[in-house]
Amino acid sequence: MAAGDGLVFISYARADEDLARSLRDRLSQAGVSSFLDTGEIRAGDEWRRVVTSALDRASLVVVVCTGRSVASVEVTFEWAYAMALGVPVVPVLYEPGLTLPGALASLDRLSFVDPAHRPWDRLIVRAVEAGWKDRISLGRLRRLGVERIFTGRTNIARQGVRDLLDRVLPQTELLVVGRSLESWAREFQAIQDCVTHKGVRARFALVDPALAPDGWMVPADYAHLDVGAAVEKFRKISSAPGSDGSFEVYFLPNAPTFSFVHLHDAGGAYGFLEFGASLSFAERFAIELRSGDGDGLLRSVFKVHDAMLHTRPPVISSAGPSRGEQ
Repeated sequence: MAAGDGLVFISYARADEDLARSLRDRLSQAGVSSFLDTGEIRAGDEWRRVVTSALDRASLVVVVCTGRSVASVEVTFEWAYAMALGVPVVPVLYEPGLTLPGALASLDRLSFVDPAHRPWDRLIVRAVEAGWKDRISLGRLRRLGVERIFTGRTNIARQGVRDLLDRVLPQTELLVVGRSLESWAREFQAIQDCVTHKGVRARFALVDPALAPDGWMVPADYAHLDVGAAVEKFRKISSAPGSDGSFEVYFLPNAPTFSFVHLHDAGGAYGFLEFGASLSFAERFAIELRSGDGDGLLRSVFKVHDAMLHTRPPVISSAGPSRGEQ
């Protein structure tokens, strides 16, 4: 494992590649991993995608500062993007009297002007320290798949049920877990259309209506009343003959303290967690998730809920082809 468990992104102008390679090699000797665009990335959207992906994973950005890099649009994009993420940026100066842009000029820089007295130790220490700090950085959250965190039911509700259903890709799965799921049940016809016309395999899990209000881990009279009404609406959903879609409802033995939605849209796996059951709408918050590196947060939360539902039979089932037949 690399020192500090971080990644150093080296930003440089193409004409300064020898300087950038020297940095990479010296960091590698110290056990520090780095990313260096060596010209193998094609121009255009692919370059932007690969570079931003690397910056999202970076714990530190080192800018090879020369007259050429200061004037480079690509280099400016890289360090500006990193600063917007909150990733530390270290300007490394290779030319005397170089004037840096305002945002870079305000940062603590290292002078590599004199080849005989370059402060390699200081640079390596900065890289290692940044790697440890990155464990709780915004970049780290991005790698876990956290897209954004927002508060208040007003902000959460902007992602309406119909909007979410419109985003679901055909022939994919939809999983929704919550307490009463009343807002979803109100859109039972839209769910029906999603199952019938898109072939979506939809699973919903909510509190067992038979659970007494005083048995809820987090009491909520209104939610308890909503459960029965939601179940009656869900019972109206069926799959059409010949459709690949299916619809299942599961009862939970107790009231979860958060709700979870998982679906697949044009951007891939997507979901969000809403916390704050029984709190006022203003006190609630949600985490919007995308697939992260490897098993990110979204994948982990999905696996837990998927395993939970596999241990119990659905109480409502309008099934298309079984999973084994897909």
